Amino acid sequence: MRVFELAKKINIDSKELVLKAKEIGINVNTSMSIIEDGDADKVLAYLGKAPAKDDKKKTQKPDSQNSAKGTTGKKTTNKDFQKGTGSNIGNPSFKKENRKKEARKAQLGGRRSSTKLGSRVAKSFSVRLTETASAVSERSKEINSISLGLTIKEISKLLGIPIANIFSFFEMEDKDIDYKPSKDQIVSLLTKWNIEHIKIIEDKKNEPVLKIDEKSLTERVPIVTVMGHVDHGKTTLLDYIRQTSVASGEFGAITQKIGATLASTKDGRNITFIDTPGHSSFTSMRARGAQVTDIAVLVVSADEGPREQTIEAYEHIKAAEVEMVVALNKMDSPRANPNKVLGQLQKIGINPSALGGDIPLFPISAKSGEGVDLLLEGIVELSDILELKADSTSKVQGVVIESEIKQNGKTCTAIILQGVLKPKSVLLFRDDFAVVRGLNSYDGKKLDDVHPGMPVEITGLSHIPSSGEKFIEVKNQKAAKKVLRSRLKEKSKSSQQRVADIDSLFAEFSSKEFKLIVKASSYGALEAVKKEIEALKSEEFKVFVISSSVGDVTTADVDLAHSSEASILGFEVGIAGSAAKLSKEKSIKISVNNLIYKLLENIKSEIVDSIAADEEEIESGRLRLLEIFRETPRLTIAGGKVESGFITRGSRCRIFRDGDMIFEGRIDNLRRFKEDVKEVKEGFECGFRVVGKPGLKPGDELVTHRVEKRKKTESEVFGK
Repeated sequence: MRVFELAKKINIDSKELVLKAKEIGINVNTSMSIIEDGDADKVLAYLGKAPAKDDKKKTQKPDSQNSAKGTTGKKTTNKDFQKGTGSNIGNPSFKKENRKKEARKAQLGGRRSSTKLGSRVAKSFSVRLTETASAVSERSKEINSISLGLTIKEISKLLGIPIANIFSFFEMEDKDIDYKPSKDQIVSLLTKWNIEHIKIIEDKKNEPVLKIDEKSLTERVPIVTVMGHVDHGKTTLLDYIRQTSVASGEFGAITQKIGATLASTKDGRNITFIDTPGHSSFTSMRARGAQVTDIAVLVVSADEGPREQTIEAYEHIKAAEVEMVVALNKMDSPRANPNKVLGQLQKIGINPSALGGDIPLFPISAKSGEGVDLLLEGIVELSDILELKADSTSKVQGVVIESEIKQNGKTCTAIILQGVLKPKSVLLFRDDFAVVRGLNSYDGKKLDDVHPGMPVEITGLSHIPSSGEKFIEVKNQKAAKKVLRSRLKEKSKSSQQRVADIDSLFAEFSSKEFKLIVKASSYGALEAVKKEIEALKSEEFKVFVISSSVGDVTTADVDLAHSSEASILGFEVGIAGSAAKLSKEKSIKISVNNLIYKLLENIKSEIVDSIAADEEEIESGRLRLLEIFRETPRLTIAGGKVESGFITRGSRCRIFRDGDMIFEGRIDNLRRFKEDVKEVKEGFECGFRVVGKPGLKPGDELVTHRVEKRKKTESEVFGK
């Protein structure tokens, strides 16, 4: 059975059941994951609720029926697709009412179900491997601070630490994923994961707080993102749903910007759709769309199959950790070859229900509308399973999808997440606030209010907010200004000085191309500086002077640096006050020095430091395997004795048998006497865990190694 079905039987929240299952080592990820009968009994026992005998009978009986009534294994041909006789996929024409039931059954992998959307599908939704300590370490390098007041769920997503591990560490059986750990708890958690550089920022006193009343939670409109390769029919699908003609009016019939629209099913259920561009140049826009969605519809052409942006979109969907359905479009095309496309989908990791997999698949024709009704029905059913809720009584919270300047002024397309938005509401954005002048639907109609999950065009903005930026409602303009003043004050205290010393000029450069805008006090000085910079040549790097002029650093220089990703270098010049302020806002580095020789010496030093060091692999320890404790398709736990050196948690390792390497990976975890340890030295026994199933045997030899880096000298870099 699925997790949400078991949760309903014992009357607890699906998310809570997932967490409890993970605590006892049962690998389930979402409410749609399948939980075996034996595992279900373990969870019930862990919760102190003995499994009912008739419940077992009920859960076992349908499986036997399903096996008897399942697909016959007959290969489905393209002809079967067109006639609707295939065993694995429903009829794409959907002309006859009595064929809908067969189509539904096919989409669920040929099985009957107590819930329409595949509660008996043989496989769970995509199983994600537990983040290793090394992966957490890599992700944490990109983070400098954590705000106090984040929930366990937010901390888990930020650092990549599995929620179950956080609960286990805090030993909090009575808390949920919305619990906010104290400063001491966060510090101890970071210490546990060997993260020392992250600072904890105290809550801002003046920041507005969104309070959600659990008793006031009601169902909200699901937010669905339509993704896929260019020209596979994403916008055409939405055109049919909303009965408009957006695609034909856009340049090249390719969607140029994100649009959010509200559509209704025949039963009157609303769905918010986000149409993301399919062209590769709009990758970042598509990523933002996936971050606010509940369900993703991946559109794949039946005559082309998955392409580059299909895979790219699928990666965004996995990263956003949202449920997915596949819309197999262009089924009415003479070149449609759905059987071939299904095989291609499996190769990239998508297991469609048409082949007995876990991803619901709907054959459609976006042009004629055939099959679209079943697609919408499936989306609504999946949203019901996800139990999407919001508090309409709270302050308004929303997220910006896109913003632009129109005839009626600065506007933004947004989706409301909490509360009910009305005209004259005061909204606080990251860098400014706005009094809502008007609310418009996607088709230009005026709205009196906007409820959670619904899209809206907000007019009356005084600035252009960034896509993906969140906003919150505040009491009045005075309150908004107070918060903005507080933010500006905190920003000036915590942020590093942007007009930096030359020593930090190249500190954050990670590429081998250094772009500079050079300013000097005179043309003679300018030519001298440029000549010295151009003389800095090496195979390891390139320095480009993209602009040079006489005079102080101005706002125009900062704008050019921002657009070209360059830094500004000044010799014997000053910085205009407005330019200094703008450089802080746009994070542009400006370095000024009055000594040319010191300027060049420091530039050389920073360039040398930025060049990647040579890597050298050094063996750190050897371990002889003595026993295999547990082996699954996803991980292996074994024990052994350290024969030389030392074994460290998170270290890279190779496993050899008779001199041949049989596995390469990392030590995911290390234990002695049931306690996690960082290191085990020579002569001691220990247990370890690696991700994967290398097929270990007693007597195998595990060798760990570390990579040491040797920085190059200035003479090696510049060849002098």
